[in-house]
Amino acid sequence: YLIWTDADPVDGAFNELIEDWRSDPNDDAFIKGWHNICCRATDEEDNQAEETCEAFCIDAENPIIDYIIDNTKDCSEDVKYWSGDEITWSWSAYDEGCSDIDYYIIQLYEDDDLVDTIKNSDAEKTFSELANGKKYYIIVTPVDKAGNQGSSMQSDSIIIDLTNPAVEITSPEEGSWFKEDFIVSETDDDENLLECQIEIQNNENEPYVSEWDSELCNADFNLILDSYCSEDGT
Repeated sequence: YLIWTDADPVDGAFNELIEDWRSDPNDDAFIKGWHNICCRATDEEDNQAEETCEAFCIDAENPIIDYIIDNTKDCSEDVKYWSGDEITWSWSAYDEGCSDIDYYIIQLYEDDDLVDTIKNSDAEKTFSELANGKKYYIIVTPVDKAGNQGSSMQSDSIIIDLTNPAVEITSPEEGSWFKEDFIVSETDDDENLLECQIEIQNNENEPYVSEWDSELCNADFNLILDSYCSEDGT
C-alpha cells in the first residue's frame, strides 16, 4: 500500500492491510484541521488500483461555553426564586477546532448535592418535579466529536417557592369601633417575602391602594378617619 502523506509508517513501510503511522509533531499545519489519506494497491506485476481517499479531522481544541441562562426571568445577582416546579436552562457553546460539539454533560444539584447527571445533544434542558423550598443549579460541560472536554460552567442558583404568603391582621379585632384615628397591625408570613401592598376600602370613596413596597411588610398603619372613613363610620 502506498500512502501519499507526509506521515511515516511506524514499522518502516506501508505494505500491510492495517498500518500505524505518525506525523511530525512540530508541523502544526498538518496536525490540526481536516486532512485526506489516499491509498492504492500495487501487485507484483506492478498493476495499480485507483486510489481511494478518506477525509479525517484532527482537533485538539477544547469546546467553550459562553453563558447559561434560565426561564425564570429573575435578574437577581444572588439567589433567584421561581414559583414553578419546572426550570429550563439553555446555554451557548462553540468549538474552534474542526469537529463540532457532540454532547453536553449536565449535572443537576439540589441544595449543593448532586442528584442527576445526563448527556444531552441539545443546548437546552428542562428539569421537572423540583421540590418546594430547595435550591437548584446545573453544571454544564461540553464535549466535541474528537473527545475534547471543555471547561465546565455553573448556572445561577434558583430556589423553588410554591407557597403563597400568608397575611393576618392582628389588630384591631373584627367589628371594632373607633371615634378617632387608630392603628392597624398586620403580619406577613413567608420565607422569601419581597414586597407588600395595602388597600383601604370604604362605602363612598375610591379604595386607597398603595404601591408595592418592602417596607409595608409586617408593618403598622395609622388609619386617619377624615381621610378614609365615611360619616356613618363604615
